[in-house]
Amino acid sequence: MTNLRQKKSITRRLICSLIIFAVSMATRGSANGLLLCAPYLRARMSVFQPHNLLAALCEAGVALQRLVVVVLTTFAILTELSSSAHAECKPAFGTVINQSNWREYQDCFSEGIRYLWSQAGFWKMPQDAELHVGQQHQYVLPQPFVAASEKFGGQARLIRQSDGSFRLENYTAGVPFPNPSGPDRALEIATNATYRMTGYAAAGLADVGAGPARYYSKDRRGIWSAETVDYVYRQLAYNWEPGVLQNDPQGAGAWSSEWVMVESPEQMRYTALLTIHYQDNLRNDDTWTFVPALRRSLRLPEGAKCLPLFGGDADNGDVGIGKYTANFVREEPLLTLVEMNPQFAGKFPEEYDGALGWPKPSWGDWETRKAYVVDLRNISSLGADRCYGKRTVYLDQQYYQTLAEDIYDRRLQLAKVAWVGLQSGSLDQYSAQMGFGGAIDIYWDVQKEHASYISSVGRDPRPVAWNKQVPQQYQNVALYSSPGGLAQLRR
Repeated sequence: MTNLRQKKSITRRLICSLIIFAVSMATRGSANGLLLCAPYLRARMSVFQPHNLLAALCEAGVALQRLVVVVLTTFAILTELSSSAHAECKPAFGTVINQSNWREYQDCFSEGIRYLWSQAGFWKMPQDAELHVGQQHQYVLPQPFVAASEKFGGQARLIRQSDGSFRLENYTAGVPFPNPSGPDRALEIATNATYRMTGYAAAGLADVGAGPARYYSKDRRGIWSAETVDYVYRQLAYNWEPGVLQNDPQGAGAWSSEWVMVESPEQMRYTALLTIHYQDNLRNDDTWTFVPALRRSLRLPEGAKCLPLFGGDADNGDVGIGKYTANFVREEPLLTLVEMNPQFAGKFPEEYDGALGWPKPSWGDWETRKAYVVDLRNISSLGADRCYGKRTVYLDQQYYQTLAEDIYDRRLQLAKVAWVGLQSGSLDQYSAQMGFGGAIDIYWDVQKEHASYISSVGRDPRPVAWNKQVPQQYQNVALYSSPGGLAQLRR
């Protein structure tokens, strides 16, 4: 009981100290400010026994009018600090950001990247880290995609269900919500990100002239391992390109599929994973794995989707639209790398700086992109979050591509920091599109002190194959987009 009273006394004294500081700030050290606090200063080391709220705030008994002034002044200070926490980010061309000046540009980074700069945890920004600010790049979305967004935009609806989830209805193609606004603005932004502009087929396989993806994992001692995987992506519904089926009847209710198969190391070879996303946005994704030793395919239970993907820090958790709440945080310019130099970005580990594995200046110049920041949390009525408590996602406003992500555990403690580097590339006859040449996703687990680097840019860089560049045999829905095809793919 004595300890509890002492803790309460300390808490009250702390509150009073804060108010005294605010009053001093408001009066700028005037005699009135000192007189107001004098009784407290004389008695601050004595036993604290307040009789009412005003006495608890300041033993002298501040007049109510003066107290209102204090509260308003404190609120103004906090408001100013809050508004300045995310000031405009406008680094000049030629600026070099490093350990000596990063705080001047901290508003240009996600909260997770600021955490790395702060040197507060195991994963720290290298002392010699440098970001060179270059020219802004401009991109133009494919005209048919823009036309689809104009034609069908505004028709999509997010209908709240009795359990608190949201069902997506009347979506056809293009951006579902071209002008996200209103109370569901954040959810509309997140929906746009799920159905962002992409091709109807993409592949990374050696025999199609496109480099496979590489998964690098590293522990706190710096020991790393590597896996090489082939991948095939298919969009089976909501297609926007002329001459392509808007909804493929072979998709059987799916709108997209992702197939990956391990090529190396040898002991994992032919292990394959297939994830199917359904047009019914409230239906859980299905994930199947082919286990060579068993010579059969297994459907993963929901709980297994939180397990690390290929031993790394990414997972296959279901974060489908409508199954979580989305809160709009802010809009901000985000400093990022959207024109990586593949000749260097693909060379792990020599072109990754320090223990952190941060992009070296050889990767290219950084630039700002306008971003939405949204906070995603599971809907409590649908059960506990399978993987995390919250995700704060930084989304490009033009392409709705993820640029960075802060991932929190169920206690809402920072668990992982994610960052995405991009390289532009061609898509059919359209101009270069941001991110279509390749991407590198980096995850730093700040709790388990582990890191993963997932790259579609290899040591011998070859761009991703898109649409017509993907041979027809890899666009076979029965083989690459259905569970039955997994067991047939051992080569």
